[in-house]
Amino acid sequence: MAVALISAGITWFPILYYVGMAITTQATFDWVCTCPKICKASAIICRLLDDLAPYQHEEAYAATATKCYMKQYKLSEEEARAILKRQVKDAWKDINEGLLEQNMSSVSKPLLMVLLNHARANVLFNQDGDWYSDPYPYRDCVSSLLIDPVVV
Repeated sequence: MAVALISAGITWFPILYYVGMAITTQATFDWVCTCPKICKASAIICRLLDDLAPYQHEEAYAATATKCYMKQYKLSEEEARAILKRQVKDAWKDINEGLLEQNMSSVSKPLLMVLLNHARANVLFNQDGDWYSDPYPYRDCVSSLLIDPVVV
């Protein structure tokens, strides 16, 4: 899993998000570079949900987590998918634990919420298929979030 997270670049997203936030300090970057459990959990959720999503145009050569797990452990596709779904559930528990431990962390809650929202967004993008091969169903959702937000 470590190679899959690095090759996808997901572990670096928090750093990219934090660059634009005014409350980010050097301590924040030092913290995120240690790859804490909550960062890793967010990356696992994003990677595995993407790999578990039904692709419409999946290439035969694509090395998904499911295919790699099947080959490595000699499992059927159903068994591999069940194990990967369990890993996603465990990662959500790690995110919850990281948010509950926020009082013991030097990182502020808005910075931790970035990790939670990153994982939540991937749930949305992968719940009914693959947003990479067919982004059009999400057009209205993204538009309502970014172009026509609800003013509170």
